[in-house]
Amino acid sequence: MDDKTATSEYIIIPKSILTDTRLCKPNITEFYGVILSLSRQTGYCFASNSYLADFMRCDVHTVTRWVTRLKQLGYIRAEYLKGDSSNNITERKIYPTVWVLTDLSVPTNSNAEGVLTDLRGGYGQIGTEGTNPNAEYNNKLIIRDTPKVFRDVGFNPLPFTINQTHVDYALNGSKDIDHAIGEAMLKQLPESLDNPVAIIKSKLEDSNRVVALLDFVHNGKNVVTPVEIDGYGRQNNIIIDSNAITSIYGKNNLATGLLSDALNEEQSGNTAVFYLDNKKATALLQKAGLRLPRVLFRNDGYIHSIREQGLDVKPKFENVTYTQQFKRWFGDWENNPHTASKVVNADGTP
Repeated sequence: MDDKTATSEYIIIPKSILTDTRLCKPNITEFYGVILSLSRQTGYCFASNSYLADFMRCDVHTVTRWVTRLKQLGYIRAEYLKGDSSNNITERKIYPTVWVLTDLSVPTNSNAEGVLTDLRGGYGQIGTEGTNPNAEYNNKLIIRDTPKVFRDVGFNPLPFTINQTHVDYALNGSKDIDHAIGEAMLKQLPESLDNPVAIIKSKLEDSNRVVALLDFVHNGKNVVTPVEIDGYGRQNNIIIDSNAITSIYGKNNLATGLLSDALNEEQSGNTAVFYLDNKKATALLQKAGLRLPRVLFRNDGYIHSIREQGLDVKPKFENVTYTQQFKRWFGDWENNPHTASKVVNADGTP
């Protein structure tokens, strides 16, 4: 077995997995812990069933049954990539939907502790089942993998993260009322990222951020969340690359104004809208007496890529092979190719 495939020296099993009576055999809960461990670098596990069977010391048929069962219960989802010239599957990505983070500090406000220890959304888990008061307060919390809608507009498939400062703002109102969206809405965050109203350009010049307009309302105001593309942070005392939520809030008519401005830019020939849900965007604009310009947006969904030439948006990585997580696993093929894996293209890229 190639030890480089493993991403940590220990396996962690979420309490919600361990206590689920539908998972009657202990080995399947241990298997989930392995999937989780192998996903910590990139947000997904790409190990084959034969590798996983070797790791678990069981047969491939057993692994196939476990994968099927975990998918049925919603604990994992899988993506299958096929070759260009055939329908043969060339790669599988298994995305865990329940995460456990250790060695993360809890905000000092006592109201946050009970929430952070079991704050789950429809897709991921924000928080910890065990904390370390000596850890850095701004450790990143992995809330899920990068949603497909973001990957479709050019995001790398990195973990989606938020730091504990912004969790504290949301739960305790320690910044202002606009950021105090509360526990219930924070739990909706992972799933709401799957189906935003729109993904638009940030107004910051030369920015590596976009702004997602979400489909839920705080105090009568649609929630918006800026997302840093190819950002980085610290998780369990290790620097990781991630797509990082840098804030989450609802403020006056901000969402409507941002969307209207982005649409106006598009009408002027500038790229400002990357993704748009026509139905949701129409409903949002109608609240302010505005209309969606149908001539430009007859079809919804993907509009532009963040990687188009000439944009102010600046992704840091061409693809995930440039990220710190990948290089820890594969070896630093850019700076120290002699110590990295030899499975490379003619130009030295993985």
